[in-house]
Amino acid sequence: PKAVDESTDYICPRCKTGRFVRMDGPYGPYWLCNHPGCKTKCADVKDVPVFIKSDLKGDTVMASYIMFQGT
Repeated sequence: PKAVDESTDYICPRCKTGRFVRMDGPYGPYWLCNHPGCKTKCADVKDVPVFIKSDLKGDTVMASYIMFQGT
């Protein structure tokens, strides 16, 4: 996967330190936390990372109704 956008205002809800980087994967874009050791991923919906709060316990944050707000 290749980083599409390396400078975002979307703070990772899991580690609260890293920021999401928009990646271009084989199945389309997704978001990945840039903090070393954090593997949090979430879906891309209209160029914004999207997650379900209840999924924040796992390594992958799946797409659904709650959208990030930039800082």
